[in-house]
Amino acid sequence: MIVPAPPSTRTTRASGLLAASGVLGLLERVPAWRGVLVLNYHRIGDPASSFLDHGVFSATPEAFEAHVRHLARRTQVIRLEDLPACLARGRGRRVAVTFDDGYRDNYEHALPVLRRYGVHATFFLTTGFLDGPALAWWDETAWIMRRATVDQVPPLDHLPEGLDLRGPDARERAIETIAETYKRLPAEQAEALMARLRDRARAPEHPGPSPWMSWDMAREIRDAGMGIGGHTVHHPVLANVDDARLASELGGCAERLRDELGVDMRMFAYPVGRPESYDARAVEQLRALGVRIACAFHGGFARPGHTDLLQVPRATVSVDMSLATLRLRAALPQRFATW
Repeated sequence: MIVPAPPSTRTTRASGLLAASGVLGLLERVPAWRGVLVLNYHRIGDPASSFLDHGVFSATPEAFEAHVRHLARRTQVIRLEDLPACLARGRGRRVAVTFDDGYRDNYEHALPVLRRYGVHATFFLTTGFLDGPALAWWDETAWIMRRATVDQVPPLDHLPEGLDLRGPDARERAIETIAETYKRLPAEQAEALMARLRDRARAPEHPGPSPWMSWDMAREIRDAGMGIGGHTVHHPVLANVDDARLASELGGCAERLRDELGVDMRMFAYPVGRPESYDARAVEQLRALGVRIACAFHGGFARPGHTDLLQVPRATVSVDMSLATLRLRAALPQRFATW
């Protein structure tokens, strides 16, 4: 999985100083801005307790509650489906909250907090993950490398130097190397690479439980009034799949959301979501499927007159982001939520 870009050192330092001096509180009272800050979360939990990918943890449960408490008090949290209307309005401190992938901890940790504070969020579901217990490729990569029983993985196609797993940070570097390699490869080659890694690293099978929510959990999220969107069936990098696979990933996702939740896929989030991770084919197929809002994973701040509703920028939230940094982003998103 893509590791969220952390706030710059300058932004982190500035937010801490502004909070300590009281200036941040004043900035939160300056005239509001035009546009919508769309926040992107993935997992809610403690990465230190997991053998899976640490990069997709956005906040601990305690930090997430602090985020939501602040947003409820200081901003207007909107429904993502209301984004077009909000972009057409005047100034306001408007924020939308989104979650990608469909992790179980979204249901266990995020939903109760959202309900408690009356805050709306949209959940983009990878339907194949809810249908079966298999790990996502980024979580499987982390599991295999952290639990490998060998010290070196021999050279493989696309990893000609192999992987040296010796040393205190070697396995973390290997995880990053595999992830970046995977995202560059055509889908079939990427999946073949994972199969060879399973064989060569000799890691034990992941014992469970599944990290994914069930469809019953998704129905409870829907019934709580939260938004539901699509995130493909299997989370491939869409720019790397052929036309037939693209159609099955998008159309199949829409079909499963309709069958299980009775929801038409009007909102969508691109897997990985970098500019190079999807292409015009995906945008046009989503348009043909009736999708009205599609979110990317870059940019941060949706501005009137500058936002393509099928390529909406979002500001990612990472587990190492302080509450002060989140507050600064929400106070001045046009300055601190774009990257």
